[in-house]
Amino acid sequence: MYINFLQLSLENELSIMWITIAGFLVFFMHAGFTLLESGMTQSKNAVNIAMKNMMAISVGSVIYWFIGYSLMYGDTSNGIFRWSGFFTETQ
Repeated sequence: MYINFLQLSLENELSIMWITIAGFLVFFMHAGFTLLESGMTQSKNAVNIAMKNMMAISVGSVIYWFIGYSLMYGDTSNGIFRWSGFFTETQ
């Protein structure tokens, strides 16, 4: 019983660690792409490029908060789609 709990806890911790690492990689990918796009345009457009990429990160984060988390971790009724926990519903 205790070994099963430790196994589930380890799997949960590894899952959280992987999601965190993947999130950092995506965030730094946006930063690198901002530098690439700024280098390929005129210097007067560098601020516009940076704001465009900041808006992409911001809008993506809000959409994940609205829909993405519940699709990843919500309760499922049919085994495929997860429909609980949208927006600010409590579990």
